[in-house]
Amino acid sequence: MRGVRISQELIDDYMAKGYWNETTMVDIFEKNALEYPEKEAVVDSKTRLTWSQVKQRSDRIALRLLELGIKRDQIILVQLPNIVDAYVLQVAFRKAGIVNAQAIPVFRHKEVEFVLNFTEAVGVVIPWQYSNQEHFQMIQDIKPKLPKLKHIFVVGDEAPSGTISIRDLYQQPLERKYPPDYLDKFKIEPFDTSIILLTSGTTRVPKMIEWSEQTCICGGKGILEKVKATGEDTFGGIMPMSGASGYLSMERGSWDCPTSSIVATACSDPS
Repeated sequence: MRGVRISQELIDDYMAKGYWNETTMVDIFEKNALEYPEKEAVVDSKTRLTWSQVKQRSDRIALRLLELGIKRDQIILVQLPNIVDAYVLQVAFRKAGIVNAQAIPVFRHKEVEFVLNFTEAVGVVIPWQYSNQEHFQMIQDIKPKLPKLKHIFVVGDEAPSGTISIRDLYQQPLERKYPPDYLDKFKIEPFDTSIILLTSGTTRVPKMIEWSEQTCICGGKGILEKVKATGEDTFGGIMPMSGASGYLSMERGSWDCPTSSIVATACSDPS
């Protein structure tokens, strides 16, 4: 899915100036997993994963999403705190060619319903409960008004009846059913939209910002250069990864520092 402002003229101009290239986020991630398989990649209060472990989980989730019939460029809304699963899902969606929209955890019925309807999202990823908020019940309340919503994914140790457990997705060894390069043909292309970030600003409903793979890569590179980050640094997850600042510095930025860890912090666990 090409963003509304991403014209071929703009692509040619940015390529000529050296701002953009034909690399994808998946390319960067796979390079890290190959070269630093046992280095720690992401951490939260319950889980520590290496690059190879993130690869295994993201591959399995991507394969299962495709088996569920979710198509390239369809959208899944993610409303999660800063946890390992949120990081892994970013990789998995890109591998499957699925666009993800990010909603901060405090959004409630009005904002979430608007985003799901406007984007025609076919899925949503939520915690069952988080920070005294009943996310599953919220989706149940608004689901009758969401004709395109087909899949409710839930993170954590348990998932309510009628939902799909993210844990179950990454525990199934689906990679044994497919050739190693099977996912290559599905991944998001360099100039296509891979993520939609939301902002409230001065409007009463969230605004949606399309980011291409190259927008993410260029923005993250700028932050790394500004703070002079290296592979020995650790990124602390203070800002929400569902927002632009947190996403660029903690998630996108870390992929260019493949020996560093992400400390994904949440005020309470969503299990």
